[in-house]
Amino acid sequence: MRLANRKAKFGREAGLNALESFANLGEIREDWKRFHLKWPDFFPKQLTEWFYKFAEYWAAEFRDYPEVKQFLKPPLLFYRDGLRRVWIGKDQKGVFLKLLLGFEQDVKNEIELGRSGLYLPSRFYTPEDKRNMKLGSFIPGQPADESKQTTVAGLPSGKPLVNGVTGEITWEFGCTLQQSVYELMQQRWRAMVCPECGKFFLADKTRQVYCSSACFGEMKRKRALDYWNRKGSDARDKRREQKSASKTHGREK
Repeated sequence: MRLANRKAKFGREAGLNALESFANLGEIREDWKRFHLKWPDFFPKQLTEWFYKFAEYWAAEFRDYPEVKQFLKPPLLFYRDGLRRVWIGKDQKGVFLKLLLGFEQDVKNEIELGRSGLYLPSRFYTPEDKRNMKLGSFIPGQPADESKQTTVAGLPSGKPLVNGVTGEITWEFGCTLQQSVYELMQQRWRAMVCPECGKFFLADKTRQVYCSSACFGEMKRKRALDYWNRKGSDARDKRREQKSASKTHGREK
């Protein structure tokens, strides 16, 4: 029983570490490749290959249009940005949390850019175009007409599990991303952003503010330098004034 608990704890921590890496994912191919190699089962199996391929297409297609890339995000980065919103507590209505957990039907009308986040600014598309620009339209082998789709667009929802002994109700999800988001919500205090380097990180203690001893040390160095610049300057000016007054007093004698 203890061995099983240790394995479960190890699995949760590994998933949370993957979630932390995903929150810090960059916007270049090399970052995606490294992440995919390290965490191959992070996304649902039926969407993994498409997520990365669409991101590759996005990077190549809009390479020379940074203003477009600012608004248009592939699902890979859309879900990353959604996780970041949840991580920093800017998801008060739980819209992005529900999307990450697969309950998109509950919030499909609450997101300004639709469920996929794949819309360009309105000047690029007509209203009819926007209605058709949904995640389901891009799933390989699925028709654009939502009523004819056989695969749920977006992340699949999990299933509730009932513990027959304790009566506890938990959720089980089909991919590391969703299971780890669920686990993180049980201990939200761990989701922190380092004020020194801006990294998203998991705190080990409630009082932990910085992601590493290096960032903590850098903060202390900056504070010491700031103190020296403010207080040290005043002290130096005071010493100069005292020295000048002492010389003047000596000449008067």
